[in-house]
Amino acid sequence: MAPAPRIGSLMSSSPQSSTATHGEVASSSTERSDGGASAGSADDRFRLLFESAPLAALLVDPVDQRIVECNDAAARGLGYARDVLLGLKLADVDADLTPEARARLCAAMLDGYEPQRIETRHRTRTGGLRDVLVTCQPVLLDGRRLAYCLVTDLTERWQAARALGERDAAFRTLAENM
Repeated sequence: MAPAPRIGSLMSSSPQSSTATHGEVASSSTERSDGGASAGSADDRFRLLFESAPLAALLVDPVDQRIVECNDAAARGLGYARDVLLGLKLADVDADLTPEARARLCAAMLDGYEPQRIETRHRTRTGGLRDVLVTCQPVLLDGRRLAYCLVTDLTERWQAARALGERDAAFRTLAENM
């Protein structure tokens, strides 16, 4: 069993800005490598990376399966205001996993197993379904074991693949009937 990585206190720090440009991140790392003053604490830098991630990022409590932190990309992707998304349970957003499958995933996060990847569908606030790949990694945050989840939306990719398959089938049918 690999220990869960320790990360800074994401939930307790208040970032000055929830969005960073490439220049801001580069500036921060340049100051650090030049031996200059640190651009904020490690907690602030982790918060900035979490908040500005282009993928949906969630921290989930594997004990009660509640979302305890999310970035704006997660809220936007699911159509929720951020404060509403916080506190929802996995069952509120996951449309495919059975309660047993969710329990197994959460148990793996509590036991500190390696990252887990799951293809599933998420239900948006309006009831729409999004095909997603969820990668979960157990982390230890302020002495609390959580699941750090990155969500990749595959909906357009799957729609394009289905459309291509339908065109291929139509072309084959046309060619066979000539």
